[in-house]
Amino acid sequence: MTLLRYDRQIEDFLRKGNYLRSGMRILDAGCGSGLATKILHGLVKEQHLVDMTFHGFDLTPTMLKRFQTWITKHNLQREIEFNRANVLDLQELPEHWSNYDLIVSSSMLEYIPQLKIVTALQNLRALLKGDGTLLLFVTRENPVTHRLGGKWWQAHLFSEDEIYTALSQAGFHQILPRQFSGRSQYANTSTIAIEALP
Repeated sequence: MTLLRYDRQIEDFLRKGNYLRSGMRILDAGCGSGLATKILHGLVKEQHLVDMTFHGFDLTPTMLKRFQTWITKHNLQREIEFNRANVLDLQELPEHWSNYDLIVSSSMLEYIPQLKIVTALQNLRALLKGDGTLLLFVTRENPVTHRLGGKWWQAHLFSEDEIYTALSQAGFHQILPRQFSGRSQYANTSTIAIEALP
């Protein structure tokens, strides 16, 4: 995904999406080294929003170590919390990690066993507020991504029908396709972006 400037694509999308307001609880699910959190935290500062909660979890210690390095470098230990956890077993998370206004998941479901994707989505849905939003980015299946993601990274790739069906089975009642635009419009060929509401 680095070759496709994935970080810039996600930043452009979030910057144009108008997802933020003061007082929000935000979860970066499968945060890795914190890409979505870094972008959203920067937007919060630009927009002078207050009373924000940032949480993130990931299963990979190496990625979390990178995230910790960035948090420490920018002295954000009081503003951003993260934990090691598996989306299939969120009982590992602290009890107060719930009732999120916005959950962002970027390139996490690709590494979940295919038969457990609905379970992963159900677990994320359980962490949302009743009017919360799941913002989901998954890799679109096509010949290019199949060669890069499917073969090299052993990642599961998605068709639109597959991810929409999984979200519906997980209990999301509004599933809204979204598009990259502007300089990142080309990302639509490689990434499926979706807003899902309980």
